[in-house]
Amino acid sequence: MITRRTLTSLGLGTLAAGAASPAWAHRQKLTYTEIEWLAEAKEIGVTHRLHMHDAARALVAENLLDAPVLTDLRAQAILALYISEQFAIYGADGTRIALTLIGAQIDGSDIFVFQTAALNAPPRGLSIFCEILHGAYASQKNHVTVNLPGEIHTLTFKVKDPVKTVF
Repeated sequence: MITRRTLTSLGLGTLAAGAASPAWAHRQKLTYTEIEWLAEAKEIGVTHRLHMHDAARALVAENLLDAPVLTDLRAQAILALYISEQFAIYGADGTRIALTLIGAQIDGSDIFVFQTAALNAPPRGLSIFCEILHGAYASQKNHVTVNLPGEIHTLTFKVKDPVKTVF
């Protein structure tokens, strides 16, 4: 019969073993972008989520910031403009869809950058260019989720990846 004392001993033993083991894992260099059709507004909404530390260090490496800090409005604006240069979407006809920069927002250790584009109807396909932070980190990966009516696609962009298309 298992007693409370046995369960407590097993639990404490497991915790002690875990505490004695070194943690070798490290956070990967990842960004997440979501492109979605906003039917009521008749627009595409684009939300980019970056880890603040990675973004700040990348902007310093690209000589866009003097210090790796994104808490002031000027630094956030520089990040937002940088993303506007490193990310683009194109319609099915190959025409670049002009994205309007909405702003940036800090949430914990992440920073979000928001863009939008007014369209008469949801696009029938998109081509996406995404090189966010690629100039600073060789291991950088950017996940882009495209959420259009009736379909969801997820793409991953690594350094030197070409434009990718979803239909």
